[in-house]
Amino acid sequence: MGGSAFKEDGLSTPRMPTVVYTYISKEIQNVLRPHFKCVGSAIEGPSKTTHGDVDILVADPVDKARRKQGDFLASLVGAKKWKTTGASLLHFAVPWPQELEYQDGFPEIAKAVSARENDEEQTAESIANAQEVVRTSAIPGAGSPRTTGPPVPREAPHSPATEKCIQVDIQICPTTTAWEWQLFYQAHGDLWSMLGIIIRRFGLTCSYDGLQLRIKEIESHNKLHSRVKMTQDPSRVLEYLGMDIEQYWAPFESWDDMMAYVGTCRFHDPGRWKSKPNKEEEDGAQIKKGLVGEVVDDTAEKNKEAVTLKHNDRARAEKRPVIKFWFDTYLPRHVDDQPGKDAQLSREDVVEDAKKFFGTEFANRFDDKKTKWTRIIAVDHLWSDIRKTLPNRPYTQDGVQIGMVMKGLKRELAGKREDRETSDEAPEDVRLVFREGRFEHVFAWAQENWRDIAKRQETHSMAMRDKKLKESERDEEKGEGEERAAVIEDPSEA
Repeated sequence: MGGSAFKEDGLSTPRMPTVVYTYISKEIQNVLRPHFKCVGSAIEGPSKTTHGDVDILVADPVDKARRKQGDFLASLVGAKKWKTTGASLLHFAVPWPQELEYQDGFPEIAKAVSARENDEEQTAESIANAQEVVRTSAIPGAGSPRTTGPPVPREAPHSPATEKCIQVDIQICPTTTAWEWQLFYQAHGDLWSMLGIIIRRFGLTCSYDGLQLRIKEIESHNKLHSRVKMTQDPSRVLEYLGMDIEQYWAPFESWDDMMAYVGTCRFHDPGRWKSKPNKEEEDGAQIKKGLVGEVVDDTAEKNKEAVTLKHNDRARAEKRPVIKFWFDTYLPRHVDDQPGKDAQLSREDVVEDAKKFFGTEFANRFDDKKTKWTRIIAVDHLWSDIRKTLPNRPYTQDGVQIGMVMKGLKRELAGKREDRETSDEAPEDVRLVFREGRFEHVFAWAQENWRDIAKRQETHSMAMRDKKLKESERDEEKGEGEERAAVIEDPSEA
């Protein structure tokens, strides 16, 4: 299928052969260059014969004061319609160029695309056939296209009902650094899906924000905050992964070429795929809670780690022929290849390795975040453990509000000093052990004193309500006084 952003608008945006994609991409980029200092498109994946849309990345606008980028860009590219996804991604429906009007209907291309999208057993031969069709397709001024179907009359009119458009997606990057990173991260189609599967068991994640190292102790509590950025420099990423920089910035001729390059990652262990389980075994694998991609397998005690795929890995493989080929064909074919030099490192080893590679600044950020979030997690566990010991009902028989216990605990122990207005509070020694992280003492104290804590919190809540009521009354009186003063100064207002 083609671009889908304008499906609900009734616009036809069919898939494009490479000749059309290349033409329109260059044309749009040339139009944008006078208005943005950074304009480009990521390198396409190999063996791609048709394209659903045209993706262009821009940054650093020449006119930084312009606010309505959408209307301006739509007029530049001659769009029939445009819309946005979020604040920085804009979609444009650009009319199919008349000079390439009939570069979309070759039967061989349609057949190859259908095989790629729908046939799970699609082979490299169908891709090669489709590539040959594109290579022999006519470029404007270079003669007529060769097809096996009936010739299409070039005089045939295109009715408005079937007028074709091309979906052009323009992503406005906030900085030049972000633009360079997106060109890197989006390059080669599914390359980072494969690399991501290789590196994630080491705690490494590559995303739209850069290469990151996840803190194992935090992941199960907060996946997002477990990440610590290592770098957003493409060259540093490739250098760290042990991969050739120059080779990355050139298109790959085939899937095999791209996958061979992915296999040069120093963390890649082809042997892990020797014992690839079936779907039932994958579903039955014990996945460690919260650790993305980390699996505790039944064969661990035998030191024979079987490869298990996350659910979204399997889903991606079903939708993406490249990923399916990687899992089902390429990896099994290369299980006896030499592993990367650091493929046997543990996750803890990689933490130390990353600190050494990226230096003191990264090491300090990693350790500081780990310390901060380790305490946050421990405090959350403390509150949870205390709550489990309290009666499981809103009120006790003697009228104590259970909800007030937890509010009072958090205010007296973790709240700001100005929130502690009553003199009858948690003793200073309890607050001290809380600050020091000796939570077993806090837990014991809470078990003995939870009724008193609830009563103090009720008193505090009533005092705060009275305080807010008085402040509201003062503000109301002040407003009435200012209104009377204004009338006195200007009697005509009376």
